[in-house]
Amino acid sequence: MRHPPYHLLSNLQPPHSSDVKAVLAIGSDLLASASRDSTVAVWKRQSSEETNDPRQPLQLQALLGGHDAYVNSLAHIPGKDEDVGLLVSGGNSSLILLHSLDTLAPDAQHCLIGHALNVCALAFNPKLGKLLSGSWDCSARVWSQTQDGWACDAVLEGHEQAVWDVQAVDDGRYYGSYLTGSADNTIRLWSATGEQLQRFKGSPEPVRSLAMLPGGDEFASACNDGIIRIWDMSGNILATLEGHSDYVYQVRYSPTGHLFSCGEDHTLRVWNRQGQQERVLKHPCTTVWTVTSFLDGLVVTGGSDGVVRVWDYSAESSLQDETGPQPTESNITNGAQDVSQPVDNPKTDVTPSQVQRLVINIDLADDQPTVPLVFQSDQDPHEAAIAFGQQHGLSQSYIDRIEEFVANHVGGTHEGQDR
Repeated sequence: MRHPPYHLLSNLQPPHSSDVKAVLAIGSDLLASASRDSTVAVWKRQSSEETNDPRQPLQLQALLGGHDAYVNSLAHIPGKDEDVGLLVSGGNSSLILLHSLDTLAPDAQHCLIGHALNVCALAFNPKLGKLLSGSWDCSARVWSQTQDGWACDAVLEGHEQAVWDVQAVDDGRYYGSYLTGSADNTIRLWSATGEQLQRFKGSPEPVRSLAMLPGGDEFASACNDGIIRIWDMSGNILATLEGHSDYVYQVRYSPTGHLFSCGEDHTLRVWNRQGQQERVLKHPCTTVWTVTSFLDGLVVTGGSDGVVRVWDYSAESSLQDETGPQPTESNITNGAQDVSQPVDNPKTDVTPSQVQRLVINIDLADDQPTVPLVFQSDQDPHEAAIAFGQQHGLSQSYIDRIEEFVANHVGGTHEGQDR
């Protein structure tokens, strides 16, 4: 069976100067990213009506400030009528800041104070009208908007270590309740008023992330043991999804019906409704911290190298021949920094007279700057990765990841390649 293909569409420029800890798709054309460089970036796609191309690149619109510390979490509060609404961010400052997405003013409209330590998780549920936050202070909080601003409705206390994710239940038997996942290896279910209803055990290691599934009767969890678990609301484990080889930092349900997961093993993984792993998208950075997706299928990841990557999912292209799409100048020049002249016709196939020179930044270590890999579109990705790996003393597994990433940049394998 041929699974739907994903191709690297672009690396957003300019990149963050440190780890991208959160990305969030907003509507059809806005994206937010939060980083350890203390910034929150807002990106926007050009109107498809103007360009007739729904895969237009995202362009930086604003940098929002106020934290002066690592920013780890994001949420979106929709506005009324035609207003875009508010972007919520949290981080090491322990503050929760709400910025206007309509004005993109650098200063926050609201500041929510209550947590004592890093705010590492945020979620807004429009059906319930509640903003949830989780923190290293071992608590979660429920917030709602009042006539005078924002107020804390409930403090969810009981975890023994950091609360790493929070989700609202807006359907099913437990409508109006809340889920929290913690470094204390437990998942807890809370009533609307903050009373603990259930304590789920079954994760042998810290719980990093939660995702509600449609219907409100099941949810997914990601854990430090690399396993994604599917639970019912009584605490029974219905299925385990295995494939990651290290910590899984985030699991998210997509509008396409897929589950996305990412983690310390350099990968984003795509799971279908039956729990089967469809795709493994390898990244040339140590950690893939975060993932989000748009309704039209675009998938966005944030990594430890400061790069926000946009991946293209196309149901139509799954009908192509098994050899896959041949490299074109459009998927080469959009996938990495293009240091050649502008291309007049991005649909034209690459020929020897149209060789493109690309610079792909490779993250070799957390505490070192990225190292450029210079690649020409007529090269064999395997040979380029081998040469780069030998030059920098990399392991074979890392060389294999770089090779796959280079191949993704150029839209797949070259004609005549056996690999």
